[in-house]
Amino acid sequence: MPRVDPLAYQPPSNFSDYILCGITEVPVTNAKGELTHYTTQPVSIKPAAGTIFQHGNLLVAGPAGSGKGTFLKANCKSWKHSMVITDLKGDTYRETALDRTQYGEVYVVDTRHATGHHFDPFRVLPLDQWHQMVQVIVSASNDDGFWMTVATDMWLACLHAARHAQRPHIPYAMDILSLGVVEALRYFLVHHKDDAATMRHLIDFFGRAPDEGWAEKLEKDGPTRLLESMWRTVTSTKQILDNEVLLTVANGHDIPVERMFYDEGIATVYISANENNESQFKAFMRVFVHALGSALLDEGDKDLKRRPILMCFDEFGKIRLNSVVAWLDTMRSRDIVLVLLIQDFEQLNTIKGESFTLDQKNSIHHFLLFKPADLSNEVAQKISRLSGQTTVSVPSGESMTTAPDGTISRSTSYAFRERAQVEQEDVERWSGRDAYCVLSLRQTEKYVVRGASLADMGWEPPKKARPLPPLPRYVPRASLLPMPIAGNRPDIDALLEDAISPQEPEQAGEQVNSVAAMLAALVSNTGGGF
Repeated sequence: MPRVDPLAYQPPSNFSDYILCGITEVPVTNAKGELTHYTTQPVSIKPAAGTIFQHGNLLVAGPAGSGKGTFLKANCKSWKHSMVITDLKGDTYRETALDRTQYGEVYVVDTRHATGHHFDPFRVLPLDQWHQMVQVIVSASNDDGFWMTVATDMWLACLHAARHAQRPHIPYAMDILSLGVVEALRYFLVHHKDDAATMRHLIDFFGRAPDEGWAEKLEKDGPTRLLESMWRTVTSTKQILDNEVLLTVANGHDIPVERMFYDEGIATVYISANENNESQFKAFMRVFVHALGSALLDEGDKDLKRRPILMCFDEFGKIRLNSVVAWLDTMRSRDIVLVLLIQDFEQLNTIKGESFTLDQKNSIHHFLLFKPADLSNEVAQKISRLSGQTTVSVPSGESMTTAPDGTISRSTSYAFRERAQVEQEDVERWSGRDAYCVLSLRQTEKYVVRGASLADMGWEPPKKARPLPPLPRYVPRASLLPMPIAGNRPDIDALLEDAISPQEPEQAGEQVNSVAAMLAALVSNTGGGF
């Protein structure tokens, strides 16, 4: 039976509202119902943001080299809304970032290299989730209930102090925790005694309201053994974030997460991480990536017209982020599509070793399962369970109707044909790029598809005639302490911002020198420090 070359297929001119899964062969019959040839058609998921017919979550499984990367890159190039992509090695960024610039801003949060954008997790994390996030930080080094509570209280005090000072949260908190307990107490009293949230958590930590008299007594007599133990416990919990790369990334905030749902804020965030540094990688995923997802969920709760967001976790088996499992049931209603790319279902075991239930209702709505390397493994078994009998609509012929006025109208009639169950021997005949696709849309649709790039589809998005803009270089972090004393020194950041406006380079250099002299005079007049 003749088949139509896939490249001869003329696809829609725009896939930017679709998640492209691949292409499939469709039988074409004549008016007598006889099969004449096969043609190809795209298989895709089209969302309807804010309606009951939404994208749903997609699981993509297949061994290395099967086509998962082709799937991801094709959608990066065509999807016109915001995206978040875990790109551990940076390959997806290099091949798709230029295409993404036509839709909006491109950001990179990178712990592998010296270039990228800043991201402050607690800047975007809702306040009511700070306690939970701090417990994630603390539990990495201490699981005793009492000491976890002690450390959590002090961490929250430090983070609220950073919010009060309008400084990057994690670096500022780490700087305070690098002080001795008496030094830290005095610092809080000098700079943050008028911040209710900070003082409330200090009271929880110390068991009393801190004041100057008590600070002087501690300075004279020394802290009690209990207080010293409490402080050692707190400082020991820094280890999960005690990494200059992470602190440098968190030392500012460039990504407008709150605008990513809306027309004026479309953005792409590539997340690149060093998986070989296990402790750094775990902290980055559990704190930074979790905060980004939680912030998007919080924004999605707002009753506003919004665009959908595609959140792709490539190499999810390495990321092993527990919170993603919890997000599966909630992100769909916030117009966020989760795409998990794995090599085998065994990678879906969570960090705690709990089994991930694939058939959990409303968790995974669509499956794209490439030919497994081992035909006896769970992916092959899942294909067998999912396949079953289904019907597909095929054109069966045309009919003509003559109206009383002589007008002739033509219509196409369709017949429904059962597609045979995909058996093990069918899978064996697949090529390496073939996959079994199950979509839960208005009704369940099942296809055998071939992974397709946009070139295979006969359509490539237009590319801008300019190179990808260079990424900003991370600047080595300096201590954020001490803060200017309220009423004695102006805010140094504000002074610098107001003093140095866009101008000629020579003039800017002269003005920097004058500002430096002014700051030196201020430090001298106030005695330097607190």
